[in-house]
Amino acid sequence: CLFNGITWLKEKPQTNRIVFLAVTTPDGHSKTTDFLEYEELYDPSAHIQLTGLTREEMRQVIIGPAKKKGVSFEEKEKPEGEDLVDIILNDCGQAPGMLPLLEVALRQLWLGRTNSFLITKEDYKRIGGVKSALERYADSIINKHPDNNYQEIYILKN
Repeated sequence: CLFNGITWLKEKPQTNRIVFLAVTTPDGHSKTTDFLEYEELYDPSAHIQLTGLTREEMRQVIIGPAKKKGVSFEEKEKPEGEDLVDIILNDCGQAPGMLPLLEVALRQLWLGRTNSFLITKEDYKRIGGVKSALERYADSIINKHPDNNYQEIYILKN
């Protein structure tokens, strides 16, 4: 797809101003530089490298929306314990691509909380944590279709 776009751009007259935005992972970017067509169009001065969120930014992503609705996360019970937000942050780690998984987990936490004003460690355990929330959510959708109507499930995914 990227290379079809590059070929199309090369065929356009120079009188038109066209902006072509390519979003790649760091690994994907290194692979694209192997192609001469890409090298001809690539402008290093326009390259913007996006970085992941810091731990404090992730903390705000977690607590900010809930706080606006008057909902908080369970605090640590003992000084040596962890509060729920720290547990979630530790489960996310610094791995790229965790933000979408975090989004699913937070949505499941929000919908499945047992207290109107507090999201608990038990709620988090019930959804399976950040890494299992998506799997459990997908399973719940499939289980809603006892007749195994997989065509309908496919349509829901797309």
